[in-house]
Amino acid sequence: MALSALLAGAFYVGRVSHAPILPATSPPVQAEAPKADEGDSQDAAPESDKSQPSAETLTPEVAFAKDFEAFLNSFLKGLAKQTAQYKKDRRILKEAINPYNLIGTENAEQSYRIFRDEIGPMLRKKSERLLSVFAESEKVVQGLLEDKPAATKDRLFSAWKNLEKEHMNGLLDFIENEDRLITAHEELLKFYFVHSKLYRVDMDNGKIVFSNEKYQVREQELLGNIEKLRRGTDKKKSP
Repeated sequence: MALSALLAGAFYVGRVSHAPILPATSPPVQAEAPKADEGDSQDAAPESDKSQPSAETLTPEVAFAKDFEAFLNSFLKGLAKQTAQYKKDRRILKEAINPYNLIGTENAEQSYRIFRDEIGPMLRKKSERLLSVFAESEKVVQGLLEDKPAATKDRLFSAWKNLEKEHMNGLLDFIENEDRLITAHEELLKFYFVHSKLYRVDMDNGKIVFSNEKYQVREQELLGNIEKLRRGTDKKKSP
């Protein structure tokens, strides 16, 4: 499969935080071109910067390794981009428990059931979709390395597995915390629905007010748990 075709469909952005995967040996440098005679100095082209070899001087193996490293970098950027998009999507959690949407038993019941049957599953599916990025990208990696020499294949595939290991654990922690956060919102909405005849909504302050102190205490416990989980998720390092 053509490298250009695979890279064109890959994610873009970022830098890989691992050691260089390029071979330790330096690529051959072109022989220096003959100097022009003094009389031709005005017509001579300016000397190019030889501190970095041009693409034409790279061996096929080194050129491929550079492209492969670019793929790993763009994978990380794509993962970060999808995680950021998920965090934007999950703003719906805050809207779901907005007191103005919980006025009266009918609204409280509807809010709870919609969250349980639609919003919660949708967010879980989106968060789990982040994990599938690793499996899909590994297939691309295997395709890129399929026809490469064994030594090259082993070195570059090892670089991919190290990257996967480094970021997979963080992503798993993130998804597990998100699942707990979704569950906490569903629990709060169920609490409001079950006790919908025992509270009123303060329209001026946008707050739910229970007449029974016992339920006030329980509501604050549920809200406190949500805030704790939200802070935990936001403080976690991005996968």
